[in-house]
Amino acid sequence: MSGYDLYQSLELSRVHPPEQLAEQLDQRIAELRGQGVQDWEPQLDEVLIARTVLGDAGRRTEYDHALDAAPGTAPEADVPWIRALAQRGAGGGWAVPGGNGAGQSSGAGAANALAVVDRYLTPIPLAAVSGVLAVLTFAVFFFSWGKASAQEQSATLDLSVNGFGAALMEIDSWASMTGRDTSPAYVLLSLVILILLVVGAVLLGLSRETRFGGLLVAVGGGLLTLYGLWALITKLGAEDLFGGEEDFGTTFKASVGAGAILGLILGLLTLAVGVLVVLRAKGSLLPQAWTSGKAASSATPAAPGVQDAPSESAELAEPAQSSDSDNDPFRQRPSAEQ
Repeated sequence: MSGYDLYQSLELSRVHPPEQLAEQLDQRIAELRGQGVQDWEPQLDEVLIARTVLGDAGRRTEYDHALDAAPGTAPEADVPWIRALAQRGAGGGWAVPGGNGAGQSSGAGAANALAVVDRYLTPIPLAAVSGVLAVLTFAVFFFSWGKASAQEQSATLDLSVNGFGAALMEIDSWASMTGRDTSPAYVLLSLVILILLVVGAVLLGLSRETRFGGLLVAVGGGLLTLYGLWALITKLGAEDLFGGEEDFGTTFKASVGAGAILGLILGLLTLAVGVLVVLRAKGSLLPQAWTSGKAASSATPAAPGVQDAPSESAELAEPAQSSDSDNDPFRQRPSAEQ
C-alpha cells in the first residue's frame, strides 16, 4: 500500500459503498460549513476532495487500485495525484463493477455536477454574483420600460416611462416641449426590489446567513420577473401618460421598451441564483439572531450558583487534534499550491 489514505485520515470504512460514503461526507461538509469553515480551508478542503473521489464509483475504484498497488506498479496516490483525480470527469477510466453502467454513470454525473456547484456556493462568489445582478438591475431601471408615440399634424409626441416609474413627455414641433411625472407605485416597487437585492447580496457574504440572503435575493428576483412581465403586457401604461388620448385628442401607439426585456432576463437569473442558494446551501433559512433568540427564550434558566463542569474529554481531545493536523498533508500544503 502506498499513498495518502483518505479512509484512515477521515475515519471512513472501506466496506461501505460509494453512495453511503457520499452521504457521510455530505453530512460532514454540512457540519463544517455550518461552523463557518470555508471551502478553501484544509479542514474542509480534504473532505470535499474525499467526497468527489470516494463518492464516485469510478474514481473510487481508481483510487483504491493506486492505494493498494505495490510501489512502482501504479501511480502513487499522493495528495497531488488525488487532487488531479478529483478534477477529472466522473467514472475515471476504470470499469464500474456491477449494475446498470449507463444508469450509474448518469446518476454519478448528476451528483458530481451538483458537487461542483456546491463548491462555488461560498460567501464571496455568491455575494459577488448577487452584487453584479443588483448593479445591473439598478442600471436597467434607467432604461425605457414602456413607450408610446403619436403623430399630430406637424408635431410628434413621444411618451416613455422607465423602471423607476419616471415618465417623460417630448413634443417635437416648431417649438420643442418636455414634461416629467412619476408613478408612486412603480417607484416603490423598484426601490423594494433594489433593497432586497442589496441586502441579500450583503448577507450572502456572511457565511452564517447564506440561506437567508439567498431567500431575499430569490424574492427580489421574483418581483423583478413579475415586474418585467407586467411591463411586457401593459407597457406600464405609457399611452395613458399625461392624460393620453383624452387630453391630446390623438391615438397613441404603445410599445415595449428595452428595459422591460432586460429586466425580465435579469429577474429570471436573479431568481435562479436565489433559489439555488436556498435549496443547496447549508444552515438555517432564518437569521441566526431570530433562531437564537427563540431558543434563548424557550430555554429554562439554570439554578443560581450551579455552573457547568469543564469537559475532560474536550480538554483531552485538543492535543490529539493538533497532532493529527501536524501530520496531515491537506493541512500542510506546499506554498506552491497556495
